[in-house]
Amino acid sequence: MKITFSASAGTGKAKAKHAIVVTTTDALTLGTEAKAIDKATKGAVAKALKSSRFNGKAGECLSVAGVDGVAGDRVVVLGLGKAKEFDAIAAENAGGQLVAHLNGVAVKSAELILDTVKGAKIDDGEAAARAAFGAYLRAYRFDKYRTKLKDDEKPSLGALKLVSAGTKAAKEAYAELEKVADGVYLARDVVNEPGNVIYPETLADECKKLTDLGVKVEVLNEAKMKKLGMGALLGVGQGSVRESQLV
Repeated sequence: MKITFSASAGTGKAKAKHAIVVTTTDALTLGTEAKAIDKATKGAVAKALKSSRFNGKAGECLSVAGVDGVAGDRVVVLGLGKAKEFDAIAAENAGGQLVAHLNGVAVKSAELILDTVKGAKIDDGEAAARAAFGAYLRAYRFDKYRTKLKDDEKPSLGALKLVSAGTKAAKEAYAELEKVADGVYLARDVVNEPGNVIYPETLADECKKLTDLGVKVEVLNEAKMKKLGMGALLGVGQGSVRESQLV
């Protein structure tokens, strides 16, 4: 999934299967950006809030489909929970819950417009970066061996743009978080592979690829392990036809 940042939301003709996402806390008060979207949709957002059981809990989503006046055909309200409890983890969880919701309603692209949360433990920039981080982690899939997926089993969301007053800070923070997320993806890929694909030697090979990033990787074979007196590890390895390796 492609993630980008911007200081302003998209304009122009509404795109199909494109969602405009606004946020609110459990106080259910719309911020400046959310109010602008509500006005553009002739009050559709406020009406939906009043006529539903949505209460702004952390990660809760309310979809309003078939709207006019904005650059998408759907507006989603994302709950952030209590303002005083909105921190980095809460922002990550919100981003993850949003991705799950958008895939569930077959949205292909979305703009998450983050209003400033007064009283929060993080600023606008970190909120956007953390929400993006959580969204990227939630978007992970391991479908390498699933060759007969039906259309409704495939993820629909391919692009997420985060709109925030702290865009510059968000980009800088996310640049580091994205590297962490890539590491998580690698670990998940390795864990999800079957034992006949990932075993000591091939796992060591995967680790060696990290040298391109400046990581020093040393791999010990059984002879070196024996020389160092690693009898316990070698004993475990005797139960396999594969040679033991230590990274």
